[in-house]
Amino acid sequence: FNNIYAYLFPYSLIITGHSKGGHLALYSAMHLNKDIQKHITRVINYDGPGLLLSMLEKLDYDALLPKIISYVPQFTFFGLLFFHEENYKVIHSSAVGLNQHDPSSWCVSPDGFVEDELREESIEFFIKMNTFLYKMTIEEKRMLFASLFDLFTLLNIHSFNDLYHLQFKHLILGIKEIHYMNSHIRKRLIEFLRLFYFEFTKS
Repeated sequence: FNNIYAYLFPYSLIITGHSKGGHLALYSAMHLNKDIQKHITRVINYDGPGLLLSMLEKLDYDALLPKIISYVPQFTFFGLLFFHEENYKVIHSSAVGLNQHDPSSWCVSPDGFVEDELREESIEFFIKMNTFLYKMTIEEKRMLFASLFDLFTLLNIHSFNDLYHLQFKHLILGIKEIHYMNSHIRKRLIEFLRLFYFEFTKS
């Protein structure tokens, strides 16, 4: 694919995405060959996680770093996960708490995004969550997030707004699902959900 692209499309390339898509934009840009990377003018991560430190150490991250920028709302959850060394801008959101992750709440003016400052609560949450994740191996992180997304899929959770509409039957279903998980991953997932729930109840 890399060789075909370089031959057929020798144009400027912008790689971008929101949330998990923003993380994938970073990941894919890092794994393109040098010929393709020369065409990249900008990699834009809209409130998505960064990369693992072990990954950054293996890849030629510095070469692309000046072309990478992240946009996050004033209270961000996903946008501070893992490691970020790129420039970032904080965008004012009209939503509250974790609902700021929805880009339709980000305020714009004729000149572009309305900028803001990162909230202290977001920085505190960043420290708590990344400290928690730092203690885990890469495989544990993979299994944790795979289990988390499986649980959200089972409960039909596709956005933070869906969390407000969970019923008792969803709670029972979620408990059953967690009960049958590997005991080690179950412990990690419960710790993660406890941190997540504490922040969600602030919203």
